[in-house]
Amino acid sequence: MQGASGYSIDVEAIPLVDVLATHSIDRVDFLKLDCEGSEYEILEGPPDSAWRLVRLLAIEYHAVGGLSIEQGRERLSDLLRRRGFRVSHGLAGGEPVLWGSHA
Repeated sequence: MQGASGYSIDVEAIPLVDVLATHSIDRVDFLKLDCEGSEYEILEGPPDSAWRLVRLLAIEYHAVGGLSIEQGRERLSDLLRRRGFRVSHGLAGGEPVLWGSHA
């Protein structure tokens, strides 16, 4: 994966659905993503069924792939809304963050 800083490193990634299944997890109270520009790729992977298990989500996001911060926020917000999340945004520690919640 290539991060917002422009360099990349190889890491072993375990899909969210595999983690949930392997550990018989049927509810995630809070999931935080801070993945340095890979948030778009990560969020587009798991099926809706996995995201329905997540109650609260916080995502630090970045301007990558030619997207401005605002365009990135809108892209991620749309993706989360399509998966049933209520979405808000703001800053945490000076970084742009999206919060998503399921009822």
